[in-house]
Amino acid sequence: MLPHAEAVDAAVVSAFEHTGADAGLSGGVRVVAPDGFGAYVLTPGLRPLIHEHPELDVAIVTATAHSVLTMRDFDLAITLEEPSPHAGVVRHLANYELGLYASKAYMRKHGRLNGLDDLESHVVIWYVEALLDVAPLRFLETLLPGIRARVQTTNITGHHQAARAGVGIAPLPTYIGEGDDALTRLLPGDFAVRRRYWEVAPREISRLARVRALRAALDRIVVEHPQLSPGTGPPLAAAPRTR
Repeated sequence: MLPHAEAVDAAVVSAFEHTGADAGLSGGVRVVAPDGFGAYVLTPGLRPLIHEHPELDVAIVTATAHSVLTMRDFDLAITLEEPSPHAGVVRHLANYELGLYASKAYMRKHGRLNGLDDLESHVVIWYVEALLDVAPLRFLETLLPGIRARVQTTNITGHHQAARAGVGIAPLPTYIGEGDDALTRLLPGDFAVRRRYWEVAPREISRLARVRALRAALDRIVVEHPQLSPGTGPPLAAAPRTR
């Protein structure tokens, strides 16, 4: 009965939204996003939306795991894996790139890299392979055969902070690496991993004004970010200022 109850609830909320002209958005919206995108892109980019709608609450749940696609308790999800059309309203949101980064202090101490084979003598930082169930990120063995990650953590913030502290070399999204003056990119011609972000909203709530406003805000964030490029999904006009 849950999908039917959710559809009824969404219809009631939508009806109230259409009667609250120019009142501003209110209520809450929950977003599930990968750790990197949620912490480094989405959260810092929310300022215009929050300032325009002071009664709107945004909850961001970050997790880089396949399980986010099976969660029901969200209004919008950003994923690294293309969701099934049965999951809701799906679109390709953005493209991004990962490169190899290390601190400038680390490179001064350990010397420059002449090629990917040189990584064998360096500390590589990456996810805990046994716990990494997101297929688009399982590329280390393919692109760097024979290279093992000596430092492993389940959170990309840990990768970033370890690289920044001079622990070793980490594959990082360029939207993290290029924004940190303490880091330098290594071998960009040899290592550049391009990946996509997908957006999915449960079909029964995708037309709610607050969800449409968040999706439009995501479009703006992607277009304005120097290290992201828009996906092939159609851009959305901002929702009208209704409750």
